[in-house]
Amino acid sequence: MGREEFEGGELWLLRFKGTDGDPIQVKNPGIAEEEIQDLSDQLGEILQGDL
Repeated sequence: MGREEFEGGELWLLRFKGTDGDPIQVKNPGIAEEEIQDLSDQLGEILQGDL
């Protein structure tokens, strides 16, 4: 949806698919793109029961 800057960093504005409610604010965790991909892969394995 978007992002907002604040003194302590950056907030991401997110809305779940299929909802019309107000967006939620989530603090940018500062994770590098490669780390995001690694985490995504790990979560996929967990959800599939491969671990």
